[in-house]
Amino acid sequence: MLPPVDQSPEGHVEPAVGARAAASKRRWTRAELIAIVAITLLAAVIRMVHLSDPKEFAFDEVYYAKDACIYAHVDTKECGIAEESTYVHPPLGKSLIALGVAAFGFDSFGWRIVPVVFGTLSVALLFLIARKIFRSLVAACAAALLLSLDLMHFVQSRVAMLDIFTTFFTMLAFFCLLVDREHMERRRGSNDPSTRRMARPWRAAAGIAAGAATACKWEGAFALVAIIVLTFVWERAARREDDEHEAFGRTFTEETPSIVLYLMILPVVTYAATYIGHLQGDVLALPWAQGSWVRNLV
Repeated sequence: MLPPVDQSPEGHVEPAVGARAAASKRRWTRAELIAIVAITLLAAVIRMVHLSDPKEFAFDEVYYAKDACIYAHVDTKECGIAEESTYVHPPLGKSLIALGVAAFGFDSFGWRIVPVVFGTLSVALLFLIARKIFRSLVAACAAALLLSLDLMHFVQSRVAMLDIFTTFFTMLAFFCLLVDREHMERRRGSNDPSTRRMARPWRAAAGIAAGAATACKWEGAFALVAIIVLTFVWERAARREDDEHEAFGRTFTEETPSIVLYLMILPVVTYAATYIGHLQGDVLALPWAQGSWVRNLV
């Protein structure tokens, strides 16, 4: 069966938006809404049970929870340290843990509640990702349920450590990239010059999320590299349908500006911004000058 066609204003006949792009526009069904809510609630409940136990620090909580205590401006005597102890790691994850400490106090519940929230949200996020990739309620439910019951994810969601934040922001970056790809597919053949160039808000969102993942733990930089490669591969595949011989060159020429801006510069800016308030220095000084904020960041 031949695919439907669209008639352009110039009379040129082009393939219509593919079945995948059309499927991506479908509305949520009641079953899907019930499923994502139910699985997310299940993930939340099993992660909240006895969250305060053990009362003492578990694993590397002895470092990150104390640093979060300092970030929350709790008295240093209660924190047990006078200043941040884990400078080797970026500040975003510790700042997020500090939100729970500031809200509920410096105890086992306070320093674990925010990881629970992000662990639970990552289950819902995987449901969204699987729904977009497989376009199947069964597949989305299976993926989200498996993650909600995964023992490593379960533990990381219940301790004040940085890994769950890196995981969440990495998944968020990939989700944003999927949405960007869907927009590209829907707008192909529309004669809109911005379709594959600079008007890519979801690509920018993916860059911000990847920068946030790196700002929690440096391992997030690997996800950023993967996202850049995947973006190029997808864009080249889209152009091969038009001109196989020029696909690589066109992709490089047309996509390099937005990839550099959104997936290289923007993540670095996001990463640097998380150090605001945690680094001393003169912001207006030359980057290489002694005592400048940028030099201290580097």
